[in-house]
Amino acid sequence: MPAKRKKINKKIRKQILAFFRLDKVLLAILIFWLLMGFLIFSSAALGLMAKNNSLLSGILIKQVASLILSFILMLFVARIPFKKILNSAPYLYLASILLSLLVFVPGLSFSAGGARRWIVIFGQSLQPSEFMKYSSILFITYLLLKYKRCIKDVKSLAIPAAVAALPLAILIMEPDTSTSFVIVFALAVSYFLFGAPWKNIMIATSLTVILFAGVVMSHPYILKRFSSFANSNQDLLGASYQINQSLIAIGSGGFFGKGYGQGVQKFGYLPEPVGDAVFATLAEEFGFLGVFVLLLLLSLFVLRAFKLAKYSRSLAASTVIVALSLSIFIQAFVNIAAMSAVLPLTGLTLPFFSLGGTSILATLLAFGVIFSAAKNSKIK
Repeated sequence: MPAKRKKINKKIRKQILAFFRLDKVLLAILIFWLLMGFLIFSSAALGLMAKNNSLLSGILIKQVASLILSFILMLFVARIPFKKILNSAPYLYLASILLSLLVFVPGLSFSAGGARRWIVIFGQSLQPSEFMKYSSILFITYLLLKYKRCIKDVKSLAIPAAVAALPLAILIMEPDTSTSFVIVFALAVSYFLFGAPWKNIMIATSLTVILFAGVVMSHPYILKRFSSFANSNQDLLGASYQINQSLIAIGSGGFFGKGYGQGVQKFGYLPEPVGDAVFATLAEEFGFLGVFVLLLLLSLFVLRAFKLAKYSRSLAASTVIVALSLSIFIQAFVNIAAMSAVLPLTGLTLPFFSLGGTSILATLLAFGVIFSAAKNSKIK
């Protein structure tokens, strides 16, 4: 019995040591981000009490459960050697594609807001595109590493094009153009970091602009968003309603905000107080100071990730760290910009602030990959 107990204690110590081998600065930023996100989410969720008091407790419990379970899975992924994660990239990519195709299977999927992006498994909703976003980054890094010798050739453009083709086709059919933008951006970053010449980058950019212009012109709801962005003072009870309510919340926050839980706009005015518009609640209750803290947090995250990538001993690890961290940052930035009327409304959520178990899980798994890749870094 003592020998068995000694073996268990040794295993526990090993687990603790593995935890502390994670980059401490990045881990501290992540933990603060998660705590801040749940604090704001909890306040924004108070607006649901007007609809159903029991709905509030159910959503809070679900969010806490998602955070805890996803964080544990992140620690598990962080322990896997990066080489093993990269070698499994084709399988992860294929699995995410197959999972995403299920949104078109009647009986398994459901639609909301005119988009078919979710499936229901064991009574739980899942948004497969969240996994497809990050698996595409791993897969392109896997292929670029394999065909590194031909990266200077114009024909190498076929690599990011092939990786992006299936996800883009699926996302355009759902439709989910916002996520497709994040994927294209992340794949372009990966392609550039592997040494692709500027000529190839410019060709890829031109083709992407043409593709997105075609998508925008063929989807009336996207044109409507651009129209309401350009003329936000028109149709105040229709297309421009959300952005105007968001601006009212942001503007009324002033410098210090109204105080935690004291926001008004979440009570029936903001259409998605725990979704896209959770940033507006932050700005109303914590003012410019709260917004500054969030932007500082996001900046510190990207700077730390870039530093880990800079001192990485592996090009593949460095590429994955930069591409994953930028995709997370860009999603947050676009959400903040859209809610502040700097960009048209996109539907992208604010990572760790907005409601969404799939988003939390996928993003924390991406952090797990970043932590695993960061172990190749010479930084201390």
